[in-house]
Amino acid sequence: MITRTERLLAEFVNREAQVDYFRRMLDEAERPILVLWGNGGLGKSSLVTRLIAECKDRNVTTAQIDESGHGNYLSILRAIRDAVSTEPFAQFNDLVNFFTVRNYSLTIHIDSPGPIRVAEGANISGSQVGDIAGVIVKDFNILEPRNDMDVPAEERMARLTDRFLQDLATAAGGGRRIVVFFDAAEKMPKDTRDWVWSRLLAPLLERALPNVRFVFAGREKPAVERFMSFIVQESELVPLKQEHIVDYLKRRGVNEEHRDELATLLLAVSEGNPHMIALQTDRYLETKRARGA
Repeated sequence: MITRTERLLAEFVNREAQVDYFRRMLDEAERPILVLWGNGGLGKSSLVTRLIAECKDRNVTTAQIDESGHGNYLSILRAIRDAVSTEPFAQFNDLVNFFTVRNYSLTIHIDSPGPIRVAEGANISGSQVGDIAGVIVKDFNILEPRNDMDVPAEERMARLTDRFLQDLATAAGGGRRIVVFFDAAEKMPKDTRDWVWSRLLAPLLERALPNVRFVFAGREKPAVERFMSFIVQESELVPLKQEHIVDYLKRRGVNEEHRDELATLLLAVSEGNPHMIALQTDRYLETKRARGA
């Protein structure tokens, strides 16, 4: 059975300009932030699905954050961490726990099926013990700050963000590329949105995260600060044209002899809105099937 994602990709039409730019953005860091906006039903979610598929084809790590995950800065940081890999974020996890778990102290437990003997009987002098490999500090995923610590919320946010960005730089080392997608970005609370643009994206101005990209999709064009605008590529989604609807009908299996006339009708009733075109095409095909045509 075909999945929803597979169906969206199979029916995807137009938006070549956005897809082509995204491909270039993956390879070049001149403008590492892509902002997509447009009215409801213009296919933003379908476009994001197409861009994520492009990442998958290129073995690029993705983190997708929708309106259920961008309620506050800490939920965003955790979502990115979980999508990328928790291992590079051990210091971030420990700092989160320090700020959220009452009387927290770091304790490391190493389980072993039996006794561990290293260099038993060896005579070693003038040496030091290095880092212990393979130890991961887990985050307890508590959102509320500790009530036994008098640290201002702004300071906690700044320290957690700085620590996260350092760990993200490590995770994106060695040429590994990471893309973070924000869907329904207009629904992000104002304080969270301000934090995203002023703190989370700030290292991109200094090219401190050369392998990390961000994509924002929403119904409203965000207000971008002047200096930030130099690293942002903005793209407004517009309604489909006649030729795009014809292409869509071809992908939906509509007979060639009916495509142009049906596309003209759909353009008139939908004004090029992809969501409306899809709904009307569904009804057309259901009617034909019901009639046995």
